Amino acid sequence: MAAAVAIQPDGRIVIVGHRYAYASNGASLMAIARLLPGGAFDRSFSGDGRKEVDLPYSREDAGESVVIQGDGKIIVGGEADDRPALVRLRAGGRLDPTFGVRGHVLAEPNGERFEALALEPDGRILAAGEPLARYLANGTPDMSFGNGGRAIDPAGPQSWGCSDIAVQRNGKIVCSSYFPNYDLSSQSWDAAVVRWLPDGQPDSDFGEDGVVITGVEPSPGPQQGGSSEEVYSIAIQTDGKILTAGATYSSATTGPYAGHSFLVIRYRSTGDLDSSFGEGGIVRTQFTGWIDGACTVRLRRDGRIVVGGTAHDSDMAVARYMP
Repeated sequence: MAAAVAIQPDGRIVIVGHRYAYASNGASLMAIARLLPGGAFDRSFSGDGRKEVDLPYSREDAGESVVIQGDGKIIVGGEADDRPALVRLRAGGRLDPTFGVRGHVLAEPNGERFEALALEPDGRILAAGEPLARYLANGTPDMSFGNGGRAIDPAGPQSWGCSDIAVQRNGKIVCSSYFPNYDLSSQSWDAAVVRWLPDGQPDSDFGEDGVVITGVEPSPGPQQGGSSEEVYSIAIQTDGKILTAGATYSSATTGPYAGHSFLVIRYRSTGDLDSSFGEGGIVRTQFTGWIDGACTVRLRRDGRIVVGGTAHDSDMAVARYMP
C-alpha cells in the first residue's frame, strides 16, 4: 500500500508505504520504491528500485510521509507499532548510518505516527503527529524547540494532532488540524489551522493563542442537524495566504451540499478568512455526495490550486481551482 509520494529535482519518483509480510504474526514492513520519470523501477536505487525496512522492536512498520533533502537523501516518516518513526536513506537506497541509530529514529510510544514531514532551510526536520516534533539533521531531538523538541500545545480546545505541515518564509510553522466541536454530544469536528513561532511556541498573533477554528455550517454537528469539517492538507501561497483542504459533512437532506463534499479554505496570513476566495473564503465541491473528501492540496506555478481525494467512497477524484 502506498501512502505518500515525492518528486526529486531530476524527475524521479519516490513512493513510500508498507508491505504486509503475511507472516504468522501479521507483520508489515516499511516499503520505499523509486521510479524513473517514465514509470520504470529505478535500478540504481537498492538494486531493483525497491527497499524494505524492518524496524527493531516492532512488528507493524509503515511509511506515511516522505521528503527529499537537497543532497538527495530520502527521509521517511511513519510508525513502528505504536511509536512514531523516522528513517533516512542515502540516494542509492541504503540506510544512512549518520542518522539516529543506524539510520532510524524511534520516538516515545504514544500510539501516533509521523504522517507529514517538512524540511526547514537549515536542514532541521519537522515531523507531524501528536504532537509536532522537530529534529536536528542528524536525527536527534531539537531541544531548542518547544518543550524538549516538541511544540507547545496551544491553550483552549484540544487538538487532534497535526495532519500536515508547511513552513512560512518567516520561519513560522502552520499545521492543518481539526478540533472537537464545542458541543461534544454532536460528535462532530471543526476545521482548524495552528501556527507556531520558529521556536515551537504558539503564535499569539494568529487567531486565538495560535489557533483558527472554522465551522462551515451551523453547529452542533451531524447528530443535531449541523455539519462536521476536517482538514488534512495545507499549503502556503507565494503571497503568504494559507490553503487547507479536507472534507465537510452536512446532515442536511436537501440542498447543493447535502452529504459529503470536498472542502477548501483559504486564510490570509493573519488567520482571517480570505473573502476573495469562494464564499467568504470557503469552497465546497461535490462529486457524488457519498463520502466525497479531499486529502491533499498542491499549488501550480501559475497559482492554480489542485486538490485530490476520493468520491463515492472509493473512487479517485481531482479538482482544480483558479487562484
